Amino acid sequence: MDNTNENMTEDKDINKNNNGNSDDYEKICFVCRRPESRAGKMIVMPNNIYICQDCMQRTFDSINSSGINYEDMMKMSNMPGMGMFGNFGAMDSDPVPEKQKLKKKKENKKELPALDVSKLPAPHEIKRKLDEYVIGQDYAKKVMSVAVYNHYKRVSADAKILGDVEIEKSNMLMIGPTGSGKTYLVKTLAMILQVPLAITDATTLTEAGYIGDDIESVVSKLLLAADNDVEKAEHGIIFIDEIDKIAKKKETRSRDVSGESVQQGMLKLLEGSEIEVPVGATSKNAMVPQVTVNTKDILFICGGAFPDLEDIIKTRLNKSSSMGFNADLKDKYDDEKNIMSYVTVDDLREYGMIPEFLGRLPIIYSLDRLDEDMLVNILKEPKNAILKQYQKLLELDEVKLEFTDDALRSIARKAMEKDTGARALRSIIEDFMLAANETVAEDYFWQDMPFLYRTHENPDPEKMRKLATFINNFGYTLRLTDDLRPKEIQKLLSEIEGSDAENLISRLTLRSMKKAKYTTECVGHFGLAAKYYCHFTSPIRRYPDLQIHRIIKENLHGGLSPKRADHYDAILPDVAVQTSAMERRAADAERDTDKLKMAEYMEQFVGETFDGVVSGVTAWGVYVELPNTIEGMVSINNMKGFYTFDEEHYEMVGELGNRSYKLGQKVKVVVIGTDKILRTIDFAFA
Repeated sequence: MDNTNENMTEDKDINKNNNGNSDDYEKICFVCRRPESRAGKMIVMPNNIYICQDCMQRTFDSINSSGINYEDMMKMSNMPGMGMFGNFGAMDSDPVPEKQKLKKKKENKKELPALDVSKLPAPHEIKRKLDEYVIGQDYAKKVMSVAVYNHYKRVSADAKILGDVEIEKSNMLMIGPTGSGKTYLVKTLAMILQVPLAITDATTLTEAGYIGDDIESVVSKLLLAADNDVEKAEHGIIFIDEIDKIAKKKETRSRDVSGESVQQGMLKLLEGSEIEVPVGATSKNAMVPQVTVNTKDILFICGGAFPDLEDIIKTRLNKSSSMGFNADLKDKYDDEKNIMSYVTVDDLREYGMIPEFLGRLPIIYSLDRLDEDMLVNILKEPKNAILKQYQKLLELDEVKLEFTDDALRSIARKAMEKDTGARALRSIIEDFMLAANETVAEDYFWQDMPFLYRTHENPDPEKMRKLATFINNFGYTLRLTDDLRPKEIQKLLSEIEGSDAENLISRLTLRSMKKAKYTTECVGHFGLAAKYYCHFTSPIRRYPDLQIHRIIKENLHGGLSPKRADHYDAILPDVAVQTSAMERRAADAERDTDKLKMAEYMEQFVGETFDGVVSGVTAWGVYVELPNTIEGMVSINNMKGFYTFDEEHYEMVGELGNRSYKLGQKVKVVVIGTDKILRTIDFAFA
């Protein structure tokens, strides 16, 4: 055995990949998926396949205990494709996917400082650079600049200088309303410092990966952002948004797997510990290499809107009210715009954050709510301001875009009404783009010129009836008439906004509509409730836009001659058909890719149980959608008992006392299998 190992581990590095010398990457055991740093020296097999000595020894032990005749086995090994370790020659030249390749740690790591503190910008320099991209939030930018500087100075400090003194990590907790710039601040900070950044959402985290992601998945994402370079990842930044969503549940009789348990599980992560994380995946159950990452030098920044925290703060502040002329008024803080700036640790504890968790986030600060002046400045002042982006985009097509001060004020006021902060600015400008599309379409319709319109026919009554049946199970109604109006759909979408069923109902509503297409006849756009509509604002991305721009340009420069009008009359019908077909083809390809990736993802959860909602009922089975939007089917062959399909009510009706299943019904399902070729996921009712 030892001799075999020596012969097979000769110094001939055949592990070359397309990106260069593989000496930069660790060898991965083909069997147990452990990297060389954990498993030890690897045995080299054909086609860049490596096996650790533990797995090789277990293989030989299994053969010895199996009673297999060695002479027969050696005879078989000479047969084509029947080698001792299979037909490696028929496999890919590189069995390890690119995203699972792990960079080696430097051998002289101890001799070199992790970071060069001389190249670390001073706090005022960090603040100055943040000012170039982020408008307002001066206090938050100052706190962040100092905290980040202290953190990386601590990381780069020599242990001999520190001695017995252990400097606490500068983990931060940002509190601010939606759209105040929390995520943007962190992104800009990572760009300035040139460190890897991972952004994750706390709403997806659960204890031990119940349905959602493992807690350690946040580190896996950072490792991926660092190109699987462990040393680089260990000095990166992790931003966990929506951290308020893991607050303790006020009233719960079951285990709080997505609240307090997540906070408890994150304690070691925040403080600093060595954890095992999968490479190229977010779940430990995946058959991928595992690597040890130390989080003691990773900077954690948590952010959240913390709704209802304002009431807690006001209640505490108003407790100081007393009788007398000098007493504070009960409504003293009702009009305080930045009430979050008064937040204390006690307020956060009352909200539902545990003391141990808050203790590992020593720096707590709030962001101001954006006012009208700040929104105007956000539109035009930053280096990558929204207006500058649109101006550059249209400049590529030789179009000069200008906004007056009154127009900017109007945009800011509309954004204030939406109460979603800076996020509303882009959507408002997109609304302007829609208005431009409608105006151009109407103008050229009345000029009776050859033109390409974006049309959307009225939905199929049968599909609308099915949708009405579905949403009725959620307590919503859809008034069906012979002439269905777009406002009925808009009303439904407004009613479900913010509800648990919003994503599901929105998608099914979209599926119930007919597909939009390009035509030379202006028949209106049902989905946008527009009588006239065209694609005009993206000539760089869409061919129909380009054709429209050509027509407009010719018309503005002397008008279309009869010859040119005949030319466009001849080509535009084919252009409409071809562009519509290519659009559908692209959509089909995207959908097939999504289904493939969903099937790949659900492979790791075979045998596990999930909550879901019945999203479709057919004669051959029941479709169930999970909270993560993944959809699978419970085949009628996998349903216990005898069922018949009630086509009129879109319901699977059980006989002989069996239960029934209808659209919108909440169910529990077990993943029983996936098929990547067919792109299907098979469920069974739990």
